[in-house]
Amino acid sequence: MREYGGFTLLEVIIAMAILGVIVIPFSGIFVQSTNVQARAGDISKAGYVAQNVIEDVRAGIVVNTGQRDGYYIEVQIEDYVNNGAAIADENSVLKRVDVKVYESENAGEPLAVRQSIVAVSR
Repeated sequence: MREYGGFTLLEVIIAMAILGVIVIPFSGIFVQSTNVQARAGDISKAGYVAQNVIEDVRAGIVVNTGQRDGYYIEVQIEDYVNNGAAIADENSVLKRVDVKVYESENAGEPLAVRQSIVAVSR
């Protein structure tokens, strides 16, 4: 009987096949986690854009629906009412600000939605 110090070609091929069967499903998980991470980054950026829109309204800057920072934003501003009357004093009026941020103008579901009530100077 002859002793040898290495593996046969058949043993190497079988080991590679077993390794491939184990590694291939994990590679799909890594690709999926990369996609999820990228999507989470987009959602985070969209939330930042929405919050900036609300801060602009709070600062008295006129904000309209349209493109902003690479996203399509939909802005709705209306008086905040209680029992049918707008809430206001001599210096300011409360406004309800609804902001939806989309990837594009024709996107179906928004990436971020923010709502706030802000006091706007008269």
